[in-house]
Amino acid sequence: MRPAPRSVHFTGICGTAMASAAAALHEQGFRVTGSDQNVYPPMSVFLESRRIPVASATRSATSTPRRTRR
Repeated sequence: MRPAPRSVHFTGICGTAMASAAAALHEQGFRVTGSDQNVYPPMSVFLESRRIPVASATRSATSTPRRTRR
């Protein structure tokens, strides 16, 4: 049986619910990382105070793939 993963990455981590879930998992010993297009207070401060790293995502990195011409 495989052990349960102990690391989690949240996309959209600066949302209120996502940041709260990330903090709860972090407090339980999970390695938590995240990314978001909109990284600003108060959620960025909330996550930073808990030492949860947050990467600023660009729109192109989070968008759906472009359609190819037919």
